[in-house]
Amino acid sequence: MRSMVVNARRVAFAAATVTAIGLGAGVAQAAPVAHAVPANPRVIHRCGTARLGLSFRRFNAGAGQRFLKLVLINQSHATCSIGGYPRLRFYGAYGHPIASHEVRVAGSMGTVSLLPGGIVRSCLQWGAIQPPFIHPHVVAVAPPGNRAALIVAWKFGPVMGGRINVGPLKAGTSCP
Repeated sequence: MRSMVVNARRVAFAAATVTAIGLGAGVAQAAPVAHAVPANPRVIHRCGTARLGLSFRRFNAGAGQRFLKLVLINQSHATCSIGGYPRLRFYGAYGHPIASHEVRVAGSMGTVSLLPGGIVRSCLQWGAIQPPFIHPHVVAVAPPGNRAALIVAWKFGPVMGGRINVGPLKAGTSCP
């Protein structure tokens, strides 16, 4: 008896499908066939470059050192996760890469769940008193785990020897 019920359902489904695509009625109609799969709200994807915006804040100078806060902003409408060190690459006036040396500053690293509009920061530090200097015009910043970079103008002067200290990304806004 049970198999008959299943077969009756299959026949009803087949008839409805044939009618919807126009084989039974002689009139072609588009049949919306969409299955909504509920998203798992616990799944948080990595923050891709396309989801993020970049800004620099609180440029400070003292005793031949320069300090700057690199800020990544989640510009998407979904929470994403990020953690680690951003990668920086400097470019000159004509778009040619300039040799630089990133030094990762030791610090506690963790993954941050970044809500829409939320920010993470990395503290940057470099010297500016002894030559040789590089004179970047543009900096490309690649978020951790991404090859694509966000590119902005570098307005913070020369970098001694191309060496820049980069801190891990952290929640909050303060740099030591």
